[in-house]
Amino acid sequence: MSSSQTPFWLGGVAGSMAACMTHPLDLTKLRMQTTASGAGVKPSMVKIIQHTISHAGISSLYTGLSASLLRQMTYSLVRLGSYEAIKKWIAQGQSPTMGQLLISGGIAGGLGGIAGNPADILLVRMTTDSLKPPEARYGYPNVLNGLLRLVKEEGVAGLTRGLFPNTIRAILMNVSRPYGAQGKVD
Repeated sequence: MSSSQTPFWLGGVAGSMAACMTHPLDLTKLRMQTTASGAGVKPSMVKIIQHTISHAGISSLYTGLSASLLRQMTYSLVRLGSYEAIKKWIAQGQSPTMGQLLISGGIAGGLGGIAGNPADILLVRMTTDSLKPPEARYGYPNVLNGLLRLVKEEGVAGLTRGLFPNTIRAILMNVSRPYGAQGKVD
């Protein structure tokens, strides 16, 4: 089956399935990155996982999973869904050149980065919330609550926090895949 016959939404579903498997590692990574280290001691992955489980149970390794799933279903769907249309538009009915594939992948990645940014904000907040003092926590029970509260408390501009570096990262990640977003030359 060629990429044009494979529904693009399968990429979002596949990304969501992968997120379900890797979320505990993503949560651990984010907590390691945001945990203050005392006396120059950096928390290890094992210590963070042990602390998480001992303080809130094994299911707490999945704190913020709804934000991770929203990220996959926004970033991946937009990135994969827009790539073919952008590539066809840029190539104007011709076989796309390497440069056109890279440009198409970059634009698609950028659009995905923009679409996924609100979910990225919520993912970081939800996975690191327990590291804050109780009075400073967001306390989002799920991504929908977080999204509504984010807009209510910070306005629509709150959805754009970190947008520029996130979009640049998405562009570079997508262009660095072989031949743009799809991994092959037509």
